[in-house]
Amino acid sequence: MTVKETIKLLNQGNPKDYGKYNKVLIIGHVEEMLEENEWRYMIRIKVKRNSDKYDLLYAEVKKVLVDRTIKKGDLVKITGAFTSAVLNGHKKSYITAKKIEFLEADDKSEDVNIICLRGFMCDKPYYREKRKSQKGEKNKKGISTFCLAVPRKVKRNDETDYIQCVAWKIDAALVKDLELRQEILIYGRIEYREFEVKSQLCKASINEVSIHQNQIVIIR
Repeated sequence: MTVKETIKLLNQGNPKDYGKYNKVLIIGHVEEMLEENEWRYMIRIKVKRNSDKYDLLYAEVKKVLVDRTIKKGDLVKITGAFTSAVLNGHKKSYITAKKIEFLEADDKSEDVNIICLRGFMCDKPYYREKRKSQKGEKNKKGISTFCLAVPRKVKRNDETDYIQCVAWKIDAALVKDLELRQEILIYGRIEYREFEVKSQLCKASINEVSIHQNQIVIIR
């Protein structure tokens, strides 16, 4: 699926409206209830990849969107936006649901994980090359990580989500030379990654955007 096809799927609005360029569509099973209060659920959703692996995605669902209790094991379809916030002193990124549907367990719907973002480069990409052995030969795979600033409207106020992104191979080489404040449009998936916090001798996790190959558009 191309960027244009993704935009058509996720967004039928004005392409100049930045709020329309933070779109998420996922289908997966509720893995865990993380938090519940009088107005929202915080849940973790398990979404399969094409391989045997899967991603654990964090999502906020306001109770006004549902007419029943969300339970572990529910198969759900969520459309919304990818939001960043500082919680308990740590930066977290999660899906803010705009709509949620409960699907039947016997539905033949495959797990879906799509995100489309339009924003601005807000730091210098960190580029590195990872050696990979394949069929007895060693080659290098480029990886670029960077932060994308995505504007959004909250009532009448302008705010910004800062989304961690990863580009691979050819896209990694393209991104590494982009200037600060360069505007880009990307399409990919939200992935779950664990890492070690050496200063605290513990593991932490993050949801970040993995960009699909050849799915970066530079806005001139």
